[in-house]
Amino acid sequence: MGRLTDTLLDTKNRPQVVAGCVQIVEKQAAKAGFFVNTAYKAATKAKPDAAAKVIDRLLPDFAAIFDEQYQDYVAQACGKTFDEWIEPKATEVAGLMLEVTDELVEKSGKKTIKKTYGQLRKSAVKHVAAAVPGIAGLVADFAHGC
Repeated sequence: MGRLTDTLLDTKNRPQVVAGCVQIVEKQAAKAGFFVNTAYKAATKAKPDAAAKVIDRLLPDFAAIFDEQYQDYVAQACGKTFDEWIEPKATEVAGLMLEVTDELVEKSGKKTIKKTYGQLRKSAVKHVAAAVPGIAGLVADFAHGC
């Protein structure tokens, strides 16, 4: 693991990172349209901490993805903010993130999760890509700078 990954996963930082990601997911779900917003509201109504639990489960893999991106950013473009630098790469980063969730869902034995995810997956890249700069901004708050 890289230094940024270690920082994001540190027990003193992890709850803040998860909470920040939950806020980003909530904002994105609200913007995403009726179907995504309804699915998100239904999931969080049934289990209010569902988003936080999923994010916490995915955080090690997602932190590694953003750590790698951050290392490239430091090497290439410290004159910009991390969220500005990553924005043109948002679709690529979203694809990496969705590979992680695809694998997790595939391993799940829950038919409802697989079915709902399958329906949402078609439009997921654009929604996740829209959230990538916000996540990058959050991640940068925990980074050690250029």
